[in-house]
Amino acid sequence: MLNGLFSLDHTSDNTAAIYGEHLLFNQTLSSKAFYKFAKFIYVFDNAKSSLNKIINHKNEYAHLGAFRYYCFRLRRLFEMACNTPGAVLLTGDDLREQKGAELIENYLDVSVDFSKLELDDTFESVVSASIVEEAQDCYERYLYKMKQLDLKYEA
Repeated sequence: MLNGLFSLDHTSDNTAAIYGEHLLFNQTLSSKAFYKFAKFIYVFDNAKSSLNKIINHKNEYAHLGAFRYYCFRLRRLFEMACNTPGAVLLTGDDLREQKGAELIENYLDVSVDFSKLELDDTFESVVSASIVEEAQDCYERYLYKMKQLDLKYEA
């Protein structure tokens, strides 16, 4: 989603030069020490899009397993957001509608053309409607909770 930002060249050639990293799996970030000095941009996407991406990206997930992982992932993001006040919260729809660029630019203090943000929504829809509906309820519940935190988001 934010590949344009992650591919920027930096003036330093060291580990401080990393602008961003996708945290697609909960185990990717296991140290709470990062909360103190890293900047976080949380991207919540709707259930249908996310479940299909999970299943197409990780073939070992069946529909129910993808649903459980998705809800667990939303909970983990909420727990992280509780520890990162001032972070940015965007939805997949924000990115599809090219919203949030100014939030990201101000938060990271970078000037980037975010008009080329792309969401990969080309996955085949394979998840049953009942599972999508249940997962969407989870999405809406956690999105509501996220918006109660001290985060910056599109109104």
